[in-house]
Amino acid sequence: MTLSTGWLLLCLAALPLCLFGQDQTPPPSATPTEPSAAPQAPAAPAPETTPAPKPSVLAPPKYTLNNVNNGMGLSIEPILFQPYGHPMIHTGDYNTTLTPGNLLYPGNPDHSFTGNVVVPAGKGADIRFSYFQTSATGGTIASQNLNFFGNPVSQGDPLGTQAKINSYKVSYDFVTYFWNHKGGDLRLKTLYEFQYLSIDNIINDFQPQTDGTFILNPIEGSKTIAAPTFGLGLDQTISRHLRWEVRGSGWALPHRSKIGDTEANIAARFGYVELVAGARAYYFRTTRRADHYVDGLIYGPYVGLRLYWKKR
Repeated sequence: MTLSTGWLLLCLAALPLCLFGQDQTPPPSATPTEPSAAPQAPAAPAPETTPAPKPSVLAPPKYTLNNVNNGMGLSIEPILFQPYGHPMIHTGDYNTTLTPGNLLYPGNPDHSFTGNVVVPAGKGADIRFSYFQTSATGGTIASQNLNFFGNPVSQGDPLGTQAKINSYKVSYDFVTYFWNHKGGDLRLKTLYEFQYLSIDNIINDFQPQTDGTFILNPIEGSKTIAAPTFGLGLDQTISRHLRWEVRGSGWALPHRSKIGDTEANIAARFGYVELVAGARAYYFRTTRRADHYVDGLIYGPYVGLRLYWKKR
């Protein structure tokens, strides 16, 4: 046997011993793990709870215009008006006679029967038709040579004068805003109006003669104003039977016609009938671009009896 052969046999004989030693070597210890916890039962669902009801919050009430004793609605109102004031004739810008023509009417205007008619025009609105007329009659003496509407008047002539005034107005009254109160509403109105005013001027010139008699020289001239006017009104229902009202409107242009119209009243209502007491001031001036123009302030108290179509 050679040396290499013996070495091979020796290795083969030792091979079972190596395999036996590997079997006896314990396997590498695994990292110990904690025992798994016992399975837990699924948590029971939380009982459903009904939320506590929230206190209900009511929306603030929407105020509406109270229709009790608000001065609106179909009605007719005859009025007794006692005016004061003195209209006056002035020389206009286009007077070419070079003679003054100024005259202050003597005497106060006569009392007059006037009136209003109110017609509903939708919610919070109505249309008002108004009319008044008066005349101022008197007598005076010409203090100097004058000229009225192209007619000469000599100094010292007795003059009989009369001014007839007629005013027509149509107004659309709209409640723009209102405030509610326990007793009643306070209403703000816008006024859209059209006014027509006529002034008939009558001057009777009594021209003295040498025999002591007079020759009558009648002089007439009319002036008019036709213009839109705009304004505001304020009225309040104090109670079921009482209310008050103020109104004001106007129109003005330089060297043109002018109108200013204001009034205030208090009214007591009983069913279909309303008693009204108040005062009015009316200013007017016709255009200066004429031979003559007329202006004046007519003011005074009035009483009226207003008759409604419906009871409110």
